[in-house]
Amino acid sequence: MLFCMDNGFRMSILQFRLVYLITGVLLSGTAVVFAQDDDDPIQPPFSNIYEDNFSANTMKSLIIKKINAFRIENKLDTLISGKVAQKAAADHAKFMAKMQTAATDVGGGKKKDTGGRVKFYGGSDKALELVAKSNISKGRDPYNYDKVADEIVQKWIGNKRDSETLLKRNLVFSGQGASLDEEGKRVYVSVVFGGYDMLNEGAAKVTELKYPYSKKKYGLKPYDDKQCRKCEKFNDLQELQKGLKVEGSSIYFEYDNFKALKRLIRKPKDGLAVEIIMKDQYPCGKEYNIYDNNLINKGVLLKRVYSKKLFKNNEIKERKANKIRVHLADLPKDFDHPDFELNLVVIQEKTYCASINRKYMKDLGIQSLTPLHLIPDTVFVATDGKYQLAADKTVLNFKIPFEKNKSDYKPEDIKTFLESLNEPDFIVKEIEIYAYSSIEGDSLKNDKLQNRRAESIVGALEKLQKGEVKRTIITSDSFKEFKKQVKGTPYEYLAKKTKEEVRNELNANKTLLRNMEPILQEQRYAQIIMTVEYDIKGKKEQPYLVSKFNKAVKAGDAKLATVLQNYIIEKVMYGRYTEEAITSPSIPRKKEFAHLIMNQIWFQNLAVKDTLDANECSTIDSLATLSPSDMNITFNQLVCVVKNSSISGEVEVNKMQTEIDNFYKSDIDKQDVDALNLEFRFKVIEAFDTIPDGESMVQASIDKIKEVFNLQESTWQNAMKLALIFVDQRQNYKYALDLLDPFVDREGVDQSLLETYISLCTYVKDRISTQKLRAAMLKLKEYDKETYCNLFKENRHSFQMFDNPVIKNDYCEACGF
Repeated sequence: MLFCMDNGFRMSILQFRLVYLITGVLLSGTAVVFAQDDDDPIQPPFSNIYEDNFSANTMKSLIIKKINAFRIENKLDTLISGKVAQKAAADHAKFMAKMQTAATDVGGGKKKDTGGRVKFYGGSDKALELVAKSNISKGRDPYNYDKVADEIVQKWIGNKRDSETLLKRNLVFSGQGASLDEEGKRVYVSVVFGGYDMLNEGAAKVTELKYPYSKKKYGLKPYDDKQCRKCEKFNDLQELQKGLKVEGSSIYFEYDNFKALKRLIRKPKDGLAVEIIMKDQYPCGKEYNIYDNNLINKGVLLKRVYSKKLFKNNEIKERKANKIRVHLADLPKDFDHPDFELNLVVIQEKTYCASINRKYMKDLGIQSLTPLHLIPDTVFVATDGKYQLAADKTVLNFKIPFEKNKSDYKPEDIKTFLESLNEPDFIVKEIEIYAYSSIEGDSLKNDKLQNRRAESIVGALEKLQKGEVKRTIITSDSFKEFKKQVKGTPYEYLAKKTKEEVRNELNANKTLLRNMEPILQEQRYAQIIMTVEYDIKGKKEQPYLVSKFNKAVKAGDAKLATVLQNYIIEKVMYGRYTEEAITSPSIPRKKEFAHLIMNQIWFQNLAVKDTLDANECSTIDSLATLSPSDMNITFNQLVCVVKNSSISGEVEVNKMQTEIDNFYKSDIDKQDVDALNLEFRFKVIEAFDTIPDGESMVQASIDKIKEVFNLQESTWQNAMKLALIFVDQRQNYKYALDLLDPFVDREGVDQSLLETYISLCTYVKDRISTQKLRAAMLKLKEYDKETYCNLFKENRHSFQMFDNPVIKNDYCEACGF
């Protein structure tokens, strides 16, 4: 059989089927369904339109195919035929053709607008509509169906507002109408769209409920984009419902960020309310759910509490607490429903902006990529390699003053002098003692006294270290020092005399001897020179290394200090040394030591889990000024900015992004740079997501995140990790879903990804109606039916996911409810 086209082209049945497929019948994998009159058969798409045999079904089928092709191109579900949508669209197409005007609103009456017409035919007013008119010919030359349908749909696609309607993810149903005007020159087209909330069969079933839902509006207005903009931008919106607590018959609201809540609930007619949703509103075995989609609420709406009363009744009076606990409502006195959920209603300017139900996200123990933190700076100064631990030998030189006539020294006496040296523990290998006496006594007696003193010191030292010490003892008087010390004093004349003359004069003149005792006392001492080897056994190793580090810093030896600090850090990380080994040294703020100070800050910050304070960041700023070529310090400086500072504008964003990109050319680990890049872009999203005209910066940040993350090479594990970053940040759940979308349909996808995907869909309202959510749930049922059946048990997912009746029916058949 052959079709003969008006231009003489002959088409076989097979060729016609191919054209039919190409124009969109099976683009989604399932045939497009639309209402078709039996007396109006489908004509080939390229056949010409004539007034006397106009096929509305052909026009409607081509329009919905092209719309669905556009949705598929944008990775959205195709639309299926909706009975009430078809009736409303057909009705309005005829009306427009009669009135010769293409408009959705037509004045008064029950059919005055799209919602009214859908309600008239048994649906709810939750419907959208696109209309168009188009010539069917140019002069005497007729157009074909495909050309007219394509012009209509392309005009909608090219119009921003109409295109947004075509791409709404929550749309499930459509209905099309097409009618020629009386002159047969123009076709008028209506396409009505709706989601599951366009269905309203359940409104008539309210008598099946033990406790009916509220039908009054209580002065509240339905959702409005403008009034609810602030609510939609509130980052923590989906988490607010967790603050609802039932205590007896009282319902309380608790939240740990009072300041943020006051930014949301700010105006006199902003407030909160509680809505009770009952399980028996979702009956198994029924295609309908029992609520009225023409109302603003689904369940029992309790008393509204506006801002003034809400904040006045806060039970937490301490201002610094930044928390709120307030009595929000009471359960109705006669309410004894066994199974219900509480939604938190957010009201803005008396507008019903959101009814937030319970959310559930299973903790899968998956960490969301590398968190942003300071990085160590252990390789900036070139060194000769890794430090090899060895006990150094050194010579210590110090003085011990002698008391007059005292020659017996105990270990505790010597210990005090050794401790004053501020040296780590050591073992004395050899000691030289130069014992000096004052000149007033007998020289022989003085010599014996000095020997006894020296031997006593050595003996005490041997008792301290429990081992013999090689010693050399030299005794002498201090006459040379005596002559220097008396200069400039009343006794300067003595410096001109001989030692014997001075001794004789002092011994003969008791008053002179007494008056000069302070000078003579300074002549009685031991100069001790010890050759020692440091003791590094056991716990003595740490103080030795810290002392060696301090000496290197004092000597200005940056290379040695760097090697030692690296070694100490490694020991601390392995638990061999305590934290004080890194944090206790005092390091001068000089260029050559900037990296050493940076490491101290890095470690202190690491020990308190990345809590950067203003003082630390101020120090890092000064270090960056001292050592501007140190990329590690510059990196940490930017970490401070990203963590602690606000973003002021697009110019600053671009400047910081350039700085971050430069780090990829450095030796800094790419994983650390990625973490900085991601955190910075999350901060940009947070800053620009709440301001007018900020969409482009938000999208640029998301694009940058995609670039950093490299979605082209992504595995499902990496997609999960990045998605969980968005979950942790409580922002952009839509993008988190986009990350997981490509993996849901794949064979062998991990069960944890399916569970995460299902949870994320509940955070984004328009995902509840999608085919992919249903597919993910059915795949989970195949993998693990027990987990699937437990999805709505034990306070996990809200049964309000059954607003999608297909998901409800799947679950009821498999698990009961």
